[in-house]
Amino acid sequence: MRITQQISSHDDRIVLLHFEGDLNASDCEATSKIFQEIIDSKKFFIIALMENVTFVSSPFLGELMGCKLRLVEQGGNMVIVGLNYDLRERLIQMGADKIFQFYPDTHTAYNHYHWEYTQTAQVVSITLPPKLQAVPAVRRFIAGIARQKGYTSRDSFRIETIVDEIANNAIEHGDASQSGISVELRIDRRKFELLVRNQTLMDKATQLKYAVEANQEASKGGETRGRGLALVKLISNSINVSIDNAGTEVKIMKMREDS
Repeated sequence: MRITQQISSHDDRIVLLHFEGDLNASDCEATSKIFQEIIDSKKFFIIALMENVTFVSSPFLGELMGCKLRLVEQGGNMVIVGLNYDLRERLIQMGADKIFQFYPDTHTAYNHYHWEYTQTAQVVSITLPPKLQAVPAVRRFIAGIARQKGYTSRDSFRIETIVDEIANNAIEHGDASQSGISVELRIDRRKFELLVRNQTLMDKATQLKYAVEANQEASKGGETRGRGLALVKLISNSINVSIDNAGTEVKIMKMREDS
């Protein structure tokens, strides 16, 4: 076994450990000392790079688990990067996937750390054509992002409902001649924010603002948009609407329920 370490140039809180060769029981003591030196230096985030590893013994896997436990106790973590297919399958058979996150490359591992520990929001921007037919694809896409980020099915369904209602409103109350509607999603571990901007006909914009702020139906005679907005108010944590000559901006914030 050969092991080298370096501080990440991407984030100096992260130590990159490069493992090479077979990781056997005889390597545990030396590796344990390296782990302890890293922890003593107040570095609690480790990326274990294993693209050049050919074998991991059960005792060595236990050593890795012990290190991870020590890191977690300090508020840190260790993830594994670059396993070849056969070794990954072997570790999964040993139950290691219940303990470690496996990532294909360091870039993905950095994203994991930023998501888990820095509360950095990830942003997705979409320009939606002003056609109602385009809304289902957008709402499913955004709900899929929420699920991929670990939001529950209940949260994801509610997010899909919010996107559906707000996007449909932006089209129905917007200027039909506009080239596109701006949809921006900001999501982190704690909350989801949706920002929708459109070019709006002023009479429709005033009606929309009244419906949102007064929690009343936007119109009578069987229209459903007002009732939809009341539902959005019920399942989200805040709604803000601003209207000016440039158009209407609707901002929805929903806290993650299991955060």
